[in-house]
Amino acid sequence: MAMPPKVIVSEHAILRYVERILGLDLVQLKAKLERQVRAAAQAGASSFTEDGATFVFETTPTGEICLVTVLTDKMRRGGTHGRQAKRMARRK
Repeated sequence: MAMPPKVIVSEHAILRYVERILGLDLVQLKAKLERQVRAAAQAGASSFTEDGATFVFETTPTGEICLVTVLTDKMRRGGTHGRQAKRMARRK
């Protein structure tokens, strides 16, 4: 008997679910994050920590500063997603 096909949920579908079903305003959230990280990013920081979260930046080929991920204290200490946290820390 053939196995049923694997079902994959895309990141886009998750975002739409969060926005449309859970009612989170992603435009408002994006604006809040931009305000929260703007000063550190424009000062040239590769990351900064606030309220237990580390915000990590990368510069795009066009020179824009992009917030690429947000890590928790546990992630930075090598817990969940420890490899990702270590990879981000090496970029600093």
